[in-house]
Amino acid sequence: MKAIKCELCGSNDVVKQDGLYVCQHCGTKYTVDEAKKLMIEGTVSVEGTVKIDDSSKIDTWLSLAKNAIGAGNNQEAYDYANKVLEQAPTSSVAWLIKMKSTAGLATLGQSRTAEVISAGRNVVSFDQEREEEVCLFFLETGVNLLAIAASKADETCNKCVC
Repeated sequence: MKAIKCELCGSNDVVKQDGLYVCQHCGTKYTVDEAKKLMIEGTVSVEGTVKIDDSSKIDTWLSLAKNAIGAGNNQEAYDYANKVLEQAPTSSVAWLIKMKSTAGLATLGQSRTAEVISAGRNVVSFDQEREEEVCLFFLETGVNLLAIAASKADETCNKCVC
């Protein structure tokens, strides 16, 4: 079913009055032709609210996030994962990509550990079968951090006279 969305305030509460369509939120009036241009795809509930089907956008964003994480573009993967999560907050795949991309964006000055762990917990809470994958990622990340710390310690020790 199509619904009209007011172009000024974004409200979906538009009703026909005296041959015009009137936004009940801000009072903007539209002719029939103008109202046709404002129609959006969605489903209207009994209360009159409109639910928009963004599943094709979500699938596209998820595909782009997967491609970006596979290519090592952590910022792009992070951004697309967040877009997916805005619309589908229980997507374990989006949480997984967010976890991995956040870890990839971490620096020595900003480890983002809490964000990585939180994303990992969300992956598991929405898909228990991914627990082993998340745990392995945490272990691999920990090993990598220890290697970096050891390298920094060696650099420091080589500079001092011990």
